[in-house]
Amino acid sequence: MDDLLEAASKPKTARPAAGRRFVTKLHTSLESAESVWRRLERDGVCTAFQRFDWVRLLAQRLVDPRTCDWQIVEAQCADTGEALLVLPLIRTRMWGYRVTEFVCFDVCDYTAPIMAADLGLDDSEIAALWQSVRTTLGPTDVLRVSGLVASHGGHANPLARLAGATPSRHSAMSMRLAGDAETVLERCCKPSFVRDYRKYARKL
Repeated sequence: MDDLLEAASKPKTARPAAGRRFVTKLHTSLESAESVWRRLERDGVCTAFQRFDWVRLLAQRLVDPRTCDWQIVEAQCADTGEALLVLPLIRTRMWGYRVTEFVCFDVCDYTAPIMAADLGLDDSEIAALWQSVRTTLGPTDVLRVSGLVASHGGHANPLARLAGATPSRHSAMSMRLAGDAETVLERCCKPSFVRDYRKYARKL
């Protein structure tokens, strides 16, 4: 899902036609978002690719501070102050324009918010929350959300229910292969790959 966006970087409050009100705020560093991120990761729902330690590793290896800056959005219930979700976004400047997207760098298979387990948003609440997220983000030219999984751990991904969003059909935590596990490489891979794999495995 690609979208054009012009936005201010200050917190915003949104209310759907009926239901909860939301407050969204921007974190411009991993450190400022770490506490709420880890709390939702521990008590809520989080994919392997949005875990704090994994994203921090990507930051150490792949994020160039000269061209990238953090745009992590935290959403809270306006009435209770309860943290509802965190969106681990980053803004990258490339070829004269700015792209804001999930931290991925082509090494993450799918994306979803780090969110409370009992989020339970209806469609109007999701739309209002997303509008608040957009107006909280810093200025950008393209807002790109890709690799959306429809659900994770039995919990629906609210971003996948946005109008115009198409969940990825290619996401899985595991895959069952028939036959003996000891011969799976020989049965499923090219001989050249098996040969190289065995050679490098012996060096481990």
